[in-house]
Formats: sequence, structure tokens, C-alpha cells
Amino acid sequence: MIQLGEKIKSLRKQKNISQEVFANYLGVSFQAVSKWENGITMPDVTMIPAIASFFSVSTDELFDFNLFEAEKQITEICDEAYKCRYTDPAKAERVLRDGLQRFPGNEVILNNLLYTLDIHSKADEVINLCKTLIESAKDDAVKYDACRILTSCYKENGQYDLIKPTLEMIPEIYFSKLELMASMLDG
Repeated sequence: MIQLGEKIKSLRKQKNISQEVFANYLGVSFQAVSKWENGITMPDVTMIPAIASFFSVSTDELFDFNLFEAEKQITEICDEAYKCRYTDPAKAERVLRDGLQRFPGNEVILNNLLYTLDIHSKADEVINLCKTLIESAKDDAVKYDACRILTSCYKENGQYDLIKPTLEMIPEIYFSKLELMASMLDG
């Protein structure tokens, strides 16, 4: 992934503009622009829209971010982990944790990671990860899958009083809450 300073320098040279002209447009010194381009400092976050506007690019392009490409890479990571999820869960976990280094906090990778973690030996991590996904996931499938996995973890670890409130978060149309309640709740 290209660095912001390199991208600014490349765009500035494409326009055949000097650091001074660019700096004057932004109201900063040419030394500041030089420091950005050499990776010594970064522009203030409030300047990003003005920089993108000057070069007639989106902020995503300025940061060399391509959502489609990122989603493709995330899918590849999850597919690779899935191939060994049952035969070598430790390897699948490593693949997903490496993926999280590239895409921190990605809910799809985190959801896949839940399937590789042992709900007995790593119960605390599973519970924390599920709670995080339940609170923050944008995708309902991820959120409700985390609810389902959380109830399994609670059941396997004897935390029966927490199962029903967690199941209540799942809409009736998802997984069939009634089916999950019947399999998770005793009595």
C-alpha cells in the first residue's frame, strides 16, 4: 500500500506543480509539504479533504484505498482459513489473525475467527469477541451469528443464566430463535 506522502508527491508531479504552489493553496509552508512527501510528518487530518480536492481525487484514492480490492482480499483470507478450519484449526486461526493485522477489526474476519477458537480453553476471548461483534457489527448476519456462538459458549461453560438474555437479541426470523432456545435451554 502506498504511503500518503508518496501519493501526494506523485499527484503533485502529475499536475506539474511545485511544493510552494501546493503549500500556498493549503496555507502551509513548502517545508511542511516536503516533510509530508518524505514521510517525516503527516498532514493534519483536517487538511485531507482540501488535499483531495486540490488533486480532484477522493480521499479513498488519496489513501490508495480500494474497497472492492479490500473485500476481495478479506474473502480470500476467510476462504483460506475455511479450508483448514476443521483439519488444522490452529493454522486457520493464524491465517485469520494475520488477516486482522492487515484489516484490523474487520467483522467478517473476526466472525470467521470465532469458528476456530475453542470455547472451553479460550472462553474469555470468545465471549469478548462475541460481545464486541454484537455491539458493533454492521452486518446483521455477523451480529446474530455472534449471538448464537455466544450462547453455545455460555452453555458449554455452565453460564446458563446468560443464555436466554442473549437469545432474546435474535429476531425470530433469524436461525429460528425457537429452535436455538430448544437446543440451548434446559427445562
